[in-house]
Amino acid sequence: MGKEGEATIENQTKHTSDLGGNLLKGATILGMGVSSGFANIEHGEMAVLTAGLKQCAYSAASALVLFAIYDSLSRRVKTLPGELIPIIVPTLLTIAANYGVHNYLKGTEEPLLSTLPTAITATLGFPIWHIRARILELQKDIAEMEITF
Repeated sequence: MGKEGEATIENQTKHTSDLGGNLLKGATILGMGVSSGFANIEHGEMAVLTAGLKQCAYSAASALVLFAIYDSLSRRVKTLPGELIPIIVPTLLTIAANYGVHNYLKGTEEPLLSTLPTAITATLGFPIWHIRARILELQKDIAEMEITF
């Protein structure tokens, strides 16, 4: 094991995964705000701005909570049927919470259309994130095996 800050495989993998994950989350948050804004374009500039800003704020806040839920479930469940739990639970929570924000916090003219991009992104995003997390775990395990031999 290397010292803190030393260029070890473990430190490189952690930095790469953190940077890549944060860039991915940031791009997703921005994209979700833009797509939600476009879903309300027929209702004028204020509707676009309201939906877009609401979506960006929700996406940023929910990323903190939902990825924590995903991480917790992912660490606890490693068997094949159980591998679906860390994907399904955050996906359904994301879609339900997003619809609630757009439908019950007034100001979004098209709550269903504003939720559609989130439904698509969450349905695709959490499985991709899960596969990515498992690949990073395997890389870490392989790096640790190389050190012990």
